Amino acid sequence: MEVIMILNEIEIKWTRVRNFLSEKKFDGIIINRISNFAWFTGGGRNYVALNTEFGASSLLVTDKKIYLLSNNIESERMLREELANTGVE
Repeated sequence: MEVIMILNEIEIKWTRVRNFLSEKKFDGIIINRISNFAWFTGGGRNYVALNTEFGASSLLVTDKKIYLLSNNIESERMLREELANTGVE
């Protein structure tokens, strides 16, 4: 049930971001701040350390897809633990 709620939340927020991209005529937006990443993913964590406002991984959000931008060390963990079943590539 919780996974479905998070997926619905991500879809709602992705729609909001897509509308923003269309309105501003942007091709995409990078989400990197810890707070923005958590907001967009329904509580996902992109940080390793808390002494910075930016996470170790980012999301590139376009009107068609969401991509994870991460180093090799964090990418597998992020997809498995924080972004599982979300459709993020």
